[in-house]
Amino acid sequence: MNRRKNPSYDFKIIIKSDTIMENGRLVVSVRNRITNEPIAFSSVSVYLLSIIGLYGEFGEANLITRYITDEEGKIPVISLPAIERSSVLQYYMTVNHFRYHPVNLMNIQIYPNVTTEYKVLLTPLTTVSPDYTFIITPEFF
Repeated sequence: MNRRKNPSYDFKIIIKSDTIMENGRLVVSVRNRITNEPIAFSSVSVYLLSIIGLYGEFGEANLITRYITDEEGKIPVISLPAIERSSVLQYYMTVNHFRYHPVNLMNIQIYPNVTTEYKVLLTPLTTVSPDYTFIITPEFF
């Protein structure tokens, strides 16, 4: 499969005018929940979610990058700024394939100079399953 080299999505999140966060890395593989085989041609999208409002009642998501998995169910390594744990900014990821139920991963933690790995398991549409799966990463304080 001919795939482009990972383009540089070198964006910076500026929390204060003089503070720029260090980068971490995100590695994602997508597999069949039942057979554990890799799933090619899955769409993996990473967003930055901004929570706003007095009670955090509103949010806006901006797409950072989107990849399609290769024959091994993998995407290129994604470099992302490590944002501080906060109730106002977080990463989330969606994984979709037309033959599987979609999965949404909330509150993805990216740490400075650390590679975070996710093995996403998709359930085939032929299996009784919820329409969507949400995985919320626990926050450790």
